[in-house]
Amino acid sequence: MKKTTLFLLFALLMLLTSFNPTADSEFVYAKDLIEKFEFYIGKTILTEGKIDHFCGINNQKMRLSVEEVGYIMIVPKDPDTLFDGSFNRKTVRVEGIVKEVRISKDQIDEMEKTFGIPCSIDNLPCINTSYTERKKEEGTLETTSQKGIENLRETLEKTGKNYILVVTIEAKNVRVIEE
Repeated sequence: MKKTTLFLLFALLMLLTSFNPTADSEFVYAKDLIEKFEFYIGKTILTEGKIDHFCGINNQKMRLSVEEVGYIMIVPKDPDTLFDGSFNRKTVRVEGIVKEVRISKDQIDEMEKTFGIPCSIDNLPCINTSYTERKKEEGTLETTSQKGIENLRETLEKTGKNYILVVTIEAKNVRVIEE
């Protein structure tokens, strides 16, 4: 009887700890994550913030807005995972691994040649072909592209680097904490 009780207690303990999504995650304020980014690369963290943009094209990118300092791109850790559009405009808690995405000057130059429109989440060329086709039909593709490219070049100039850093979290858990 004692062995069975001990086994059940041990199994229950293992079950409870295995489902704790924050057991190995350090809570980091989103602003601190951006400002001290290099310290957190490769670490599993937990942060919170409001999603202010959601990519409805592939459902795999969201932008967590961080007042006064920018934003954090949220992508799923598992490439087969799709985010729920209901996260948009909600405050969420995100757990995941901090990664760095760099947009190089060469990538920006190439985007300029092809009239790519920088994505508002990761600054790479927009994958929404219906949006870009509509801009082409309206005759505004070139000006929209140029405006986006100018913003990227201003960021390059402001930072003095030959790339734009996009702080990214490969999310293993995302949940709404405030509607």
